[in-house]
Amino acid sequence: MALEVGMNIEQLLGESNIDSWDNALRNTLDVYGLLNYLDEDVQPPTPKDPDAPTAAEKKAAENWRVERARVLLAITNSMKSRNVQILLQNSGWYPADRDPKRLYDLIKRVVPKVSQESIGMVIKEYTSLNRASFDSMASFLNRHFFLRKRWNDLKLTVSPQVEIWFLLNGLESSYPLHHRLWVNDLTNGHLTMSDLLDKLNTIATTEATTPALSVQVKAGTKEKEDTKSSNNKKDKKKGRREMIDCTHPGCKRQIPTGFVHAACGHHRNPDNDVCWWCEPDKAPATWQNKEKAIKALQKTSTGTTALVVHNSSNLNNPATTGSNLLFANSIPEFSMLGAILNPAGFH
Repeated sequence: MALEVGMNIEQLLGESNIDSWDNALRNTLDVYGLLNYLDEDVQPPTPKDPDAPTAAEKKAAENWRVERARVLLAITNSMKSRNVQILLQNSGWYPADRDPKRLYDLIKRVVPKVSQESIGMVIKEYTSLNRASFDSMASFLNRHFFLRKRWNDLKLTVSPQVEIWFLLNGLESSYPLHHRLWVNDLTNGHLTMSDLLDKLNTIATTEATTPALSVQVKAGTKEKEDTKSSNNKKDKKKGRREMIDCTHPGCKRQIPTGFVHAACGHHRNPDNDVCWWCEPDKAPATWQNKEKAIKALQKTSTGTTALVVHNSSNLNNPATTGSNLLFANSIPEFSMLGAILNPAGFH
């Protein structure tokens, strides 16, 4: 297959686009089966008899020469920038050199900025990259891969486990549950960088197909929570009954619409068949006032019996009867009885 040199390879302008240039160059050469000329020191085929090579051996040697020249031409045609050429020549490049790998290695070594300031910036960002600063896992991973490549190009080295920790620390705030599981796997020796990146790529794919599941950046988290809280309040208000004045004579309390003034002075929910305060035995066990209502009813029953016995001996004495009724209404234990005998005056 003939190589259309430079057609799909962008011009190398310098450090600003060396990564995209490198990708374009490698992808193009890979299509034509020539990528090994960048990664290996490919030597010419050696004939069994140097003085009498066969036709096949001559053809193999010619193919090597042509392929090597095509790779070299692909590189030089994509580095027409005078600044790049001067930089390479000052770093030891000779345009007459026919070795494409030597030129490629020189470009990768001298074109990226390697000042102490640049190295410091790469170290700082790579070791503190945080998922919460990106709108998606995909964009976070893109930045991670870029910085990791720069890290490797600058020959910065740490143990594989430390490098995994760099990545895990940037994921903790956005994926706390996953983070705990990953840390546990790492601690037990069951997590490699390759494993972790596979998991993160899966999350990125899920977020891309289901945007609602995407983790929000920190700047939007509070706004999202505030919105949710506001909606919950609105929902509660929608389910709340309107408050109205009780129409029972003498009762000045406000009650929810539909509630009924019971004989005990409380107000019955229309969803219940009976007033739980009057008949607590019919109230569900989950009602928080059930025990209180039962005790109140028991005290009322005791007070009623004593009062009736006392009044039965004075039935012909209206004054005594009236004083005892007044006494019943003045003691808390008899308040329910007072409500039954005089509901209009109970609040």
